Amino acid sequence: MGWEPVYWVGPPAVAKMVLPLFPEVIFHSRYDANHLVSPPQLAHVMPEPLDDPYLRATADAQLVAMKMLDVFDSLDAFTFDERARFVRQRLRYWKSVVLALRLDIVLFPFSPHTVYDYLILEICRLAGIRTVMFENCYPIDFATFFTIDSPQAGSIELQAALDSGADDSAPVPPLFEAYLQRARGEYHTAIPWYMQDQFDTSSTDLAKQVFASGTRSKRGDGRRRWWSW
Repeated sequence: MGWEPVYWVGPPAVAKMVLPLFPEVIFHSRYDANHLVSPPQLAHVMPEPLDDPYLRATADAQLVAMKMLDVFDSLDAFTFDERARFVRQRLRYWKSVVLALRLDIVLFPFSPHTVYDYLILEICRLAGIRTVMFENCYPIDFATFFTIDSPQAGSIELQAALDSGADDSAPVPPLFEAYLQRARGEYHTAIPWYMQDQFDTSSTDLAKQVFASGTRSKRGDGRRRWWSW
């Protein structure tokens, strides 16, 4: 199809499937990627310094990444300065890798939700490199996906269909219309299947208890009560 994969991040076991198909690809273990350990082909790439304009341009992304580090900080021991250093180390590293690879497009299997792949997304967007990720149409259809350019922007193609559909010249396909209606409705109708499964099968799960207490318990005035931390 005219595509030339040059770089692939994934679990080590995936390399056994990827490398026979694309012998020239640089395969990077996701565990090494998370810890800034380069594959041999990228050992020569040195992290570039971050100047003031770049730090300002990525300020929002840095704050998001620092907040994402809450998952590692159950004891409130990960200080602001430590988080800033952690994020900026990875910002330097991945900026250098992305620029060295001279990429035209970066594909993600789903929306990035760890620090390293989220920073890759933001670095690419700042550099003008298109990013594409896949969104599953659950709970409407488990086998159908559509592409989005970022979690914030959504699908360019779907937005174009919505815009042009205003005059009925290009109606949105029924599957996507059903997905949009479900996603725009109440949260309990759009909750992903795997989260619903967690609620159904884990009776001792803390999140389930909080969710259940929030939906069942009401104030005297009829308003629902929710726990917050």
